[in-house]
Amino acid sequence: MTKVCAFMSLFNEEDIIEETVAKMIANDVDIFVIDNGCTDGTISKIQKYLGRGVIDIVEFITEEDGRKVFRLQDILEQFEVAAKKLNYDWYLISDADEIKYSPWASYSLQEGIARVDRSGYSLINFKLFNFRPINEDSHQQSLEGDLTFYAEPDPASAIQMKCWKKSDAMDIKAFGGHIVSIENPMVFPVRFINKHYPIRSYKHGIKKIKDERIARYSPAELKKGWHSHYLSIDFNSPLPTPDEQNKLRLFDLHVEQNILLDEAVEGLMCAGELTAAASDEDLKHLVLTHGDKKNYRCNSNFSEIYDIAKKIYEISGQYVLPPIEVSENDLSAMKIIIDLLRLRDNFTGNLLRANRSEKIKLVAVK
Repeated sequence: MTKVCAFMSLFNEEDIIEETVAKMIANDVDIFVIDNGCTDGTISKIQKYLGRGVIDIVEFITEEDGRKVFRLQDILEQFEVAAKKLNYDWYLISDADEIKYSPWASYSLQEGIARVDRSGYSLINFKLFNFRPINEDSHQQSLEGDLTFYAEPDPASAIQMKCWKKSDAMDIKAFGGHIVSIENPMVFPVRFINKHYPIRSYKHGIKKIKDERIARYSPAELKKGWHSHYLSIDFNSPLPTPDEQNKLRLFDLHVEQNILLDEAVEGLMCAGELTAAASDEDLKHLVLTHGDKKNYRCNSNFSEIYDIAKKIYEISGQYVLPPIEVSENDLSAMKIIIDLLRLRDNFTGNLLRANRSEKIKLVAVK
């Protein structure tokens, strides 16, 4: 059985912590908890899970200039240390206010990760759904039952590549825990689901953000541009504006799972067809010349090869490159082509050259 452990750092989440912890454990994922100075009943509510899914609760207080602060980098360092010591096959980072699912309706989160592992991949990206309250008393009993409308994530949070196969050479800190860097990364082409519930009601929004979070942020990390997502909130009304409410969407788990599977099948088929459009000789020559425009010769159309590289990159990394106007004399574009064509093997391997039935088999429910 593929063993999976989630890292979770906690600070004053007593209203929802039991639900999120219980659902993670129900998905056969163990949890390593850091208590970052909770002053409410958060920790007491999960004590009963110690030895029953929660493998440890470690108090870890972070300070800066003699003052208790929230220093994400220090917490992520603790996760790195634990990941090297613990005996698990896969790890993931999950906030206290998140609930995660695999993209297959009949697979638990652990079963989904095991399937990825069997397929030979080492990284999983999550599609983020930010749920919002639509009135002052939205959250009463259950996160998933009470909060059903979500907003699109901001671009800075759109990539959630924070589930990885055990690796001694890893870096969790560089991208603030959003992207985990490991050796020879192979990103699974199907995204998993991450349901995020940062603000549960008007009263909770004031308490969490204004009273407890903003003053705790590390000044050094704020200077780096971290923790900026709450700084622009209007505390007179942390609920969505009428215009924002009109953009909210009703969440349906099975619909979203099907969308993710369809997205992967379409992307892989498209990448396979595009790859076939450029000859192996052309691609080999691009790599060997390292973008030297004096030595570059190609039988295929330059723009066509660039489009191939760009599409493979988008599918492999699961995010979209900005539009770039290219020509044969554009060295920066040539470098991108070379780097991205290498991803054809580093990320998706022979999958892009597999036949249609093999590609569909990868993402389809067995």
